[in-house]
Amino acid sequence: MGYLAENPAMNQDTVVPEYRGVPGQWYDDYDRALALEDPDLAFINELRLRPGVAELEGISAGTGILAMRPTEFSEIIRENLNVNVTVFRFRPSSVSQVLTNIKVRLLDHLARRRDAITALPDVQIPQATEVLQLKPGIYGMSIDLKALWRRVFGSKK
Repeated sequence: MGYLAENPAMNQDTVVPEYRGVPGQWYDDYDRALALEDPDLAFINELRLRPGVAELEGISAGTGILAMRPTEFSEIIRENLNVNVTVFRFRPSSVSQVLTNIKVRLLDHLARRRDAITALPDVQIPQATEVLQLKPGIYGMSIDLKALWRRVFGSKK
């Protein structure tokens, strides 16, 4: 669900992890790039993305250069470096790397819990004719009429 306020798992102590960082470049309103000559300040040209996986997948499908206006970070730069920047630009391919990082972390979590997962009881999956399916429809949820037909009248051929 991302590192957004709408996520119930978020609290004021939650920090966006490093693996969600994308490299980019800061620009001012006149399209001038922030040039950093001090290698110790290179971290400024990286931004950690907060959106959830679904939104990141959409962002990664973009073409050209992407731009954000993260005002909280531009204020920090202005206060500490006396430079007025407003836009952070980065490539969609960087977002693809963030998605890969998320997948790798998920696989690591699953691997660490392998014993607990294999200890779970097997779930019996009912036959397709036994399931009355609810599907999203135009006005909310709707019934799969074919499944209802099979349920009421059986599978007569």
